[in-house]
Amino acid sequence: MITAPPEESEPTGLVAFSARALGSALRLTVRLPDAASPAQRAADQAAADAAWAAVQAEFDAVDVALSRFRDDSELTMLNRLAGTGRVVEVSWRTRRALAAIDRAGRLTDGRFDASILGALERIGEHG
Repeated sequence: MITAPPEESEPTGLVAFSARALGSALRLTVRLPDAASPAQRAADQAAADAAWAAVQAEFDAVDVALSRFRDDSELTMLNRLAGTGRVVEVSWRTRRALAAIDRAGRLTDGRFDASILGALERIGEHG
């Protein structure tokens, strides 16, 4: 993940963080409360920094689990093992994504179909 340093706008008390994740722009803007002291201001900034770190950690974890463009992701591993009959353990994140994918397919009577990797690769879409 590529991250820009936080930008602070003094008049509004806003601190903006930005990065790129999963091929998209990612931005978090935090309004810091009016601080009664420099120590409180520093604590508020530290809380904003911690929130940004949590956002980045979540997006990084999603990328590790679900990116089809990473050789080391769980999704890539599952795609490699498809049809082999092997059983492997995956993270709760991947299990929830697979459950959501299955549900979407059932609710749309198959119009949503996440099993199109082969078709994507045949038309030149490679990770």
